[in-house]
Amino acid sequence: MSNDKSHNCQVFHFDLYGTREEKYEYLKNHSLSEVDWKELKPEAPRYFFVNKDFALQKEYEKGFSTDELLIVRTVGVATYDDKNLVSDKPYDTQYNQSYLYRPFDLKWINYDLQKVSRHRYDVMRHFIGKNNIGLICIRNNRDNNDTYFLTDRLADKTVISPKDNASVFPLYLYKENMGEEERIVNFNKDLYDSIAKGLNYLPCYDDNMLIDPTSEYNGVLYPQDLFDYIYAALHCPSYRERYKEFLKIDFPRIPYPTKWEKFRDLAEKGEELRKLHLMEDIPSKTGITFPVAGSLQVDCYRWQDNRVYINSEQYFEGVPESAWNFYIGGYQPAQKWLKDRKGMTLCFEDVKHYGNIIYVLQQTEQIMQEIDGIMNDITY
Repeated sequence: MSNDKSHNCQVFHFDLYGTREEKYEYLKNHSLSEVDWKELKPEAPRYFFVNKDFALQKEYEKGFSTDELLIVRTVGVATYDDKNLVSDKPYDTQYNQSYLYRPFDLKWINYDLQKVSRHRYDVMRHFIGKNNIGLICIRNNRDNNDTYFLTDRLADKTVISPKDNASVFPLYLYKENMGEEERIVNFNKDLYDSIAKGLNYLPCYDDNMLIDPTSEYNGVLYPQDLFDYIYAALHCPSYRERYKEFLKIDFPRIPYPTKWEKFRDLAEKGEELRKLHLMEDIPSKTGITFPVAGSLQVDCYRWQDNRVYINSEQYFEGVPESAWNFYIGGYQPAQKWLKDRKGMTLCFEDVKHYGNIIYVLQQTEQIMQEIDGIMNDITY
């Protein structure tokens, strides 16, 4: 860094990977002048002290931000006492609630607001006994650029990453109006209207709204369809790769839909993903079997030749390696679910549930490729 005040400051950067001993050895054998420094050009507002490729910034910022559209959000629940307040079995209390703890790992929480340190009740109440869904994403993530999921119930703050707090954006908000419970859409009205206008759709604030077949509009933009479109876009591999530098540092921006046919196709794929990730309508036969009787004790979790072994004798058959290694945020659900149950004995429902997880991961990977094909010619 130059000390000459007559010139602009210069910032240099160098990455050194390896063990602590290897780094010490490098420093011992190199002077500052011998290091292969790379000059940085930090830019407002964040002034990153590492190399970032923001060549696509103007293009990316043409999209709308999820936190501009979904105006109410919260960080997930944090009990700071999971050992006593989160369980695989329901609590015999009035505060017992279903709880999304990790991807596809549903538990129970003793949601006593006097005991749960960060209960986030102001927002989480919109999921308690309500018909709702919420987008889950991370604002600044250190894992990768695929930290997106959803929930229809209370969710933990580390639901998709052990390192970073997840935010939950409910689609609907519930409030009392003259003694009656009213459901409203958690959308910025001006932005919602603008998106609808770009598609020549009518924005919908009533789920029962219909359109005159002779109308000049292409259709009605239902809130859940827009949610599904967003969810599809977030699961597009080329979108994630193209904008990875931006997806690491803020809530995602989504390309404005302008062609109603593309919007419809993506919303349909988003709906498929939504139902899969909520584990709705899973077929009775998923192609995943558990052919060997035995103790059901989880002594290990090991993949080999399309089998996932839980002990020396028993295994799940028909598990492709891609599903075993598939990431959602910072977790590999096929591995994480078993890791958290090591030393435990599974029941029949556990075995069925794990087979469903593998099926969902397989289908997710396939649908993501289909989304990529739909989005490949969208103008960002």
